[in-house]
Amino acid sequence: MPTHAAPALLCELTRWLRWDLKTNRKGKATKVPDRSTRHRGRWLTHAQASAGTKTSAEGGVGFVFTGGVDTPAGRVYALDVDGCRDPASGAVEAWAMAIVNHYGRTFTEVTPSGCGLRVWVIVRDYPKTLARAKVKLEHARPANVPEHKAVEVQLFGYGVPQYVTVTGCLLPGCRTDIEVVENLDYLVETFGFAESDQELTSNALPKGGGDAPSVDTIAARIGGSPDAALIVDAEWAGRNLGEDPSASGAYWRVAQEALRAAHGHGSAALDYLLTRTAWGRGDVEESADPAKYGRRSWVAAEIRRAAGKNTSTNPETIFEDEVDDFEPPPRRESPMLTVGKGKRRPWFEQTPPPREYLLHHPGGDGLLPRGKVGLLSAAGGTGKTTALIQLAVAIATRRPWLDHFDIGETAGRDVLLLLGEEDADEVWRKVFFACIELGLTPEQKREVEHHVLAAPLAGEAVPLMRLGEHGNAEGTGHSDALLARLNEGYDWGLVVVDPVSRFAGINVESDNTVATRFVQELERFCHAPGRPTVLAVGHTSKEARRAGTADQRGVTGLFDAVRWAATLNGKSRHRVEFEVPKNNLGRPSEMVALVRGEHGLLSAETNTQAAERSAQEAHEKAAAAAVKEDQKLAAQEARRSNLVTDVVTACRRNPGASKATLVALVKGKRTYAHDAVDRAVALGLLVRESNGKAFQHYVAEVLR
Repeated sequence: MPTHAAPALLCELTRWLRWDLKTNRKGKATKVPDRSTRHRGRWLTHAQASAGTKTSAEGGVGFVFTGGVDTPAGRVYALDVDGCRDPASGAVEAWAMAIVNHYGRTFTEVTPSGCGLRVWVIVRDYPKTLARAKVKLEHARPANVPEHKAVEVQLFGYGVPQYVTVTGCLLPGCRTDIEVVENLDYLVETFGFAESDQELTSNALPKGGGDAPSVDTIAARIGGSPDAALIVDAEWAGRNLGEDPSASGAYWRVAQEALRAAHGHGSAALDYLLTRTAWGRGDVEESADPAKYGRRSWVAAEIRRAAGKNTSTNPETIFEDEVDDFEPPPRRESPMLTVGKGKRRPWFEQTPPPREYLLHHPGGDGLLPRGKVGLLSAAGGTGKTTALIQLAVAIATRRPWLDHFDIGETAGRDVLLLLGEEDADEVWRKVFFACIELGLTPEQKREVEHHVLAAPLAGEAVPLMRLGEHGNAEGTGHSDALLARLNEGYDWGLVVVDPVSRFAGINVESDNTVATRFVQELERFCHAPGRPTVLAVGHTSKEARRAGTADQRGVTGLFDAVRWAATLNGKSRHRVEFEVPKNNLGRPSEMVALVRGEHGLLSAETNTQAAERSAQEAHEKAAAAAVKEDQKLAAQEARRSNLVTDVVTACRRNPGASKATLVALVKGKRTYAHDAVDRAVALGLLVRESNGKAFQHYVAEVLR
């Protein structure tokens, strides 16, 4: 297959990968990418992807659309027009050519199979999501198109994790640049694409026994299940899915579990899947059609299929094995019963005690207060777990944390780390190498063993919250058990709950009331011996990560309810920024730059390191500015050279034209056009002859 360069707009972006045609377990040929479409840091430049790669039906390069590709003119889309071209003769069906012509013969390439086209456009007014982005057509297949090839159109580019193959094999008569269009109305009106949920109402859904649970109740039940990540975050890759190891195969299990959590009520399961899961948002990696998981009619069909596979015909007995993992906690006596009773505190007889802190700034000011709930937010891979283990080691040994922050003298030395994403061996490695790199003495290592209690809970469902009988958020038996464990007599300085999403049990990231109630539950642990600080650990939002910032994802309830909030923001492979955007009980905190060392250990950047980094950044900035200036000058020179060519062409058509006439005939700034005429004369391309007071111009080669 002949290959030509892709549009410059696409080649300038680091959004490329390679793909190969492979056969899956069911014997179906599938285009498999060589890297994840979700992890931006792993994508390639066009030059990297193309190096040594030959485009054919068996492999080539691909362009990643994850997150959407926005330009100053609009968003980039690629329309896959399949089953429309005879791969032997190259003849394209009339209905497909109508699409190409409608979009001004924009950059259109032949797909790897030779049976389809890829039509690229930039859309100014585009929808956030598409309810229907793939439509099968009734047109007959052209000659030499295999029967397994569907005749269909599908739109790529609306933001979900996906990629398209790029051959660069330009359809004859088409342009090498991408047309800018106003909207997607043509596709909506011609093929039935849907910009919002415009699907027809689905057939009747199954009805379970009793009242249908709320979406929050289903979320709470799902949150404590072993398949929570599969259902909520669409993390299906690598799982044992039986005969169909694909995204659709994974969704079959998701539909079953959602229906089970909904106690057989199909409408409740449908609402949950569409509104509370990554599947419903179309955020599904390596799926041929991720948008279908957000289409109400398609999901409803899966739910009906899941219900139909169950052998029981009585909705009340389908989910009879659904039981709660714990008994409701005993009802606590209301603190309101003691308001105004007993001896009142003498507010003015003596000075109140000073506030105590777990962490202090190097100058002595308080940073993280004792006996309060704080929030640490960071993106995955930033090093937050390592930083937390370093904090535990610092508290146990009274060494500065991150070689910067001091440990409070009155803070307890015992630390409990509840690590929901780590197994025992990983915790062992992190603690072992952290202590080695910190250069701890044998005595200090014994202090760490004595004072730090790490609970690796990956794979364990221990929700601290649940939705009660009337839909109110309440603590669980796990929460009571944790409080009982803390009350066994230790001198606690810190309790870490990492991450919030693994321990909350209910969706604290979408409901401010629930988020506030979760912080109240954590505040119970602050009354344990030692008055420990409780540090909840959360993940940053995708929007913040794209913007290069860090914040707690979801609603503001968590951030608003805690007294202290900090972020870890990875700026590069070796540099992380620590900031405290909220400190109700201390002074505002400046950003602290951290460097990542051996085994991921974080430490505050020294003055020498900062000076070296600043010098390097200044050098890179100056180099970038120089390159930009060179490019600017080159572009100016190219424009002037093009104007010279235009002037010669104009003179060829208008021999004897005056300078003013030539300037008027070419496009561009008048000053540049005047200069182009003079340059053409100086270069000997034009001959200027006097005619009285005026001058006439002729093309030199014509005169010769």
